[in-house]
Amino acid sequence: MIDAIFTQAAIDILNSPVGEAATYNPAGGTSVTCRVIVNRDILLQPDGITAQAAAPGTSIEAALAVIGQEPNRGDTFTVGSETFTVQSIERNDGIIVEAVVT
Repeated sequence: MIDAIFTQAAIDILNSPVGEAATYNPAGGTSVTCRVIVNRDILLQPDGITAQAAAPGTSIEAALAVIGQEPNRGDTFTVGSETFTVQSIERNDGIIVEAVVT
């Protein structure tokens, strides 16, 4: 029951003016209309395996209950006239997934 409350709260936030209309396009799957939060010019930390410095980048947050799965590398989100390609998953708490995109 508590998970359902948090899931609905996340969907409500994405459906507010904070979220943007988008389409999630999984490779080899059916496109899903959703709402996302696009975080531009955020400081992305290296993954710990490679020797690189933190760099600015973009991430997209979406509700797992709406898109149906954790995005895979190469899947895309279309927001307005921009298409973002998933590179990696930054965070997945079981309700909201945040993907690093280019």
